[in-house]
Parts: sequence; C-alpha cells; structure tokens
Amino acid sequence: MARTADSWFSYVIILLTFFIAFLFSILSLPDFLPLVLGYLRPDWVLLVIMYWVLALPNRIGMFWALAVGLLADVMTGIPLGVHAMSFTLVAYLLLLQYQKIRMYSLSQQMVVIFLLTFMSKLLNYWLISMTAGIDFSLLYFMPAVASGLIWPLAYLLLRRIRRSAGIS
Repeated sequence: MARTADSWFSYVIILLTFFIAFLFSILSLPDFLPLVLGYLRPDWVLLVIMYWVLALPNRIGMFWALAVGLLADVMTGIPLGVHAMSFTLVAYLLLLQYQKIRMYSLSQQMVVIFLLTFMSKLLNYWLISMTAGIDFSLLYFMPAVASGLIWPLAYLLLRRIRRSAGIS
C-alpha cells in the first residue's frame, strides 16, 4: 500500500515541476528589459522533460513528452503537434543514449542539451514555417543557447527536488 502512495507522490512532484516550467515559459518579462532578452529565455519545459527522461527513463519517456508537448502547443497557440513532435523526438534520442549521457560531466551535458534544444527549435521552425509564413531569424534559436547554459542549474535543482522527495 505504501508503494502506491509513494508512486502517486512521485508523479505529483513530477507534474509540479512541469507546472512550474510552464509558468516560467508563459510569464512575461518586465517592460524595462530589452526585447532581445526575451529570446534568451530557456526552453524550460523541454529542460524539465530532458531531466526526467535522463533521471527516470523507465517511468518518463516518449508518452510524457508527447502529452507535455500537446499541452505546450495548446498553451502557446501554435499548430497542434509541433511541440509534441519535437519533444517526443528529443525524448526518443535521450532514451537511446541516456546511459552514456548520464556519465558525461555537466559541461559535456550542456553541449548535448544545447544540440537537442537546437534540433527541437529547428524542427519547430520547419513545421511552423510550413503552416504559417514566418521570417527566418537567428534569434529564434537563442533559447537553445540559453537552455544549454542554464542546464547545470536546472539539473542540480531538479536533482535536489527528486532526491528530497525520494523519487527513484
């Protein structure tokens, strides 16, 4: 019986981290900050997906990425399936190599996170450009840089949450 309660508690904590990531994603920046800083906002939801897939590959995987991606599509108002496809692809690639990536140092993981986020943004751009006419800008890919740079902090924070909640 306690095992079920622990399992439910762990899923509540995981859902709470996704909720906070969505909040960070939709919060607007203060007016006094330059507009360019808006492009440096990390892809918080994708970072949380990547962390949980690496930390709990047997429990959090492609289905979670698909569900969270669909929710991200609905929240951002872009065509349904864009985030879902890119998040699922990232989760799939992480599931293929999670044992190697977990052995990397945080600086090496930063590079992997940057590349995966860049690939996700590239796929999003391609899918959105097919359905709506958008102009190309390198600023669209700046969240990949910010996500790579913020990864050590996100990783350490989420690991602390996972360990303090006893999620394994």
